[in-house]
Amino acid sequence: MSKVSLKKVSKCPSCGAPVEPSALQCEYCGSYFIPEKDDEDFSKDKFSAVLNSTKETSVICIHGRGLEKGEYPIRSGPANLYRGWMNAAGGHLVLTNRRFLFIDHGLNLEFKATPEEESIYLKDVADVEAKTVMLVSKRIVVHKKDGTFQEYVIWNQKKWVDISKNVLANI
Repeated sequence: MSKVSLKKVSKCPSCGAPVEPSALQCEYCGSYFIPEKDDEDFSKDKFSAVLNSTKETSVICIHGRGLEKGEYPIRSGPANLYRGWMNAAGGHLVLTNRRFLFIDHGLNLEFKATPEEESIYLKDVADVEAKTVMLVSKRIVVHKKDGTFQEYVIWNQKKWVDISKNVLANI
């Protein structure tokens, strides 16, 4: 899938067909485009037409990224992928029914997310916890079953943790 901003899209990120910049759905493959917002929760019902589509290219696209077939977003918001002091990548964190997906915003020249950092599949997640550093830096920590972890600096820390734990409990 290509990484394009939906604000500038002229081609569907899924099938490559021409798309009107204001369109929310590709008329050729049926992919659904989610307009960029700062912080949003989603319901599976909103995507039933795309999820029930028999077209292989019909997917949901968020922040210019096409999700996997059958995958849908649950929560999305601005985030920094935190690696350590003075080493972070900015972008959006998306919690789907299958994974945590970090989509960097393209302005990260030296600190782009690696493929291993972009996706953490829920089957590999052991726990999600809140972490506050120096009273200001609100983070969530995604602990993986292999003993490694990934930290994200986010807004609405408690909401992220609550939703994440609920999703993990139901997989």
